[in-house]
Amino acid sequence: MYVYTVAAIALAAGAVAIGCVMPAQTGVAQERNLTETLPKWSQTHYNRFGSWESICETKTDGDPVKSVALAEQDGQRCYVRYIDKLNPWGMDNGSSDTPSIAAFISPDANGLKVEFGIQSELKIERGGFYLSREDKAVWVLDPDDCAPSGLCTFTGPAALALVRAFSDQSGESLEMHVAFTDHNGERLVRTWPMFPFANAYSDFESNLRRLSM
Repeated sequence: MYVYTVAAIALAAGAVAIGCVMPAQTGVAQERNLTETLPKWSQTHYNRFGSWESICETKTDGDPVKSVALAEQDGQRCYVRYIDKLNPWGMDNGSSDTPSIAAFISPDANGLKVEFGIQSELKIERGGFYLSREDKAVWVLDPDDCAPSGLCTFTGPAALALVRAFSDQSGESLEMHVAFTDHNGERLVRTWPMFPFANAYSDFESNLRRLSM
C-alpha cells in the first residue's frame, strides 16, 4: 500500500480550491506559491461514472513536496473524486477560484482515506452535509469534528464504513445533500447522486490491483 495526499496535491496545484469547515492541511493556504515545486502528473487512466471520476496518474516531473507528505508507488497514484464547481452561470470557466465542494477517495497507510472539502466562501449548515437513503439520513458530517480550515479526513475503519455506505445499492435512492450559505448570503442545497459511486470505486480498486502487480 502506498501513501499520498491526493486532495492536498490537487488543492496546492489549483485543481480545486477547498477551505473552511475541514481539518487544517499544510500548504493549502499557499497553493499558488507551491505550484512550481509540485510534481507534475500525467493522466494514464480516466473513467467517469455520473459525476464521479476514477483517475490514475503517473509522475512526469518535479520532486515530492515534503509538507504534504507525498509518497507514491513507482511514481503512480489512483483515486476517485467528485468536484462540484458552483459557477453561478452553470459553466466551468477553468478557474481555481470557482467555489467548490469536493470529495476524494484514495489509498492510505491504514487502507483508505476519504476527504471532503468546502471552499472558504461557503458556510456549511449544521446537519446540512449528509448521506440519505430513501430520504432518510444515514450519515451526517459534523463540522465540530473538523478543524476550522483544510480538509475533513477519514481513514481506517471510518473511511471503509463511508465507502460501504456510499456503495450501497439496496435502496431506491441514495444521495449526498450539502446545504450551505454562499458568499452572497444565499442559502443553497446541492445534491449528489450516489448510485454511480459504486462503479467508480470498483474501477478504482481494479486500478490499484493492476498497479500492485
